[in-house]
Amino acid sequence: MNLSLLRKTKFVRFLTNFIKQGATPEKIALTVALGVILGAFPVIGPTTLLCTLAALIFRVNLPAIQFINYTTYPIQIITILPFYKFGAYIFGDKTFNIPLEEFTGMFRKDIWGSLLFFGNAIYHAIVAWCLVAPIAGGLIYFTVLYLFKKFSGKKQIV
Repeated sequence: MNLSLLRKTKFVRFLTNFIKQGATPEKIALTVALGVILGAFPVIGPTTLLCTLAALIFRVNLPAIQFINYTTYPIQIITILPFYKFGAYIFGDKTFNIPLEEFTGMFRKDIWGSLLFFGNAIYHAIVAWCLVAPIAGGLIYFTVLYLFKKFSGKKQIV
């Protein structure tokens, strides 16, 4: 069996089981939107904790949001540098304009100073993510909600 077909089948089966658990289209859309947005957080590591907190606060399915979080890891990798660059642009930070040799030399000479220096870049990236996340999350939420309502077979009153 083709590996991509197997993954697709598992994903479709997962969503089908999730829907059968009584989740509304709104909860499914919220779960997907939160999982994707929190999964794109520009710091490697805390997304599992963020998704757990979101699941508890918004009362969405914890395994489902974690599943979405883990499957969107490539999105985090793809968007991490743009968030850092956008944060640098917002704050006028020149952190990413240094050559690679200077970057590695900084860590060799003064690791703590370098961590503090790049700590500001992390903060700036998080601020950039905070600006983008509500807009992207809203777009994801309403797109998924529309698709689930459209393909659920139930006629919706608008």
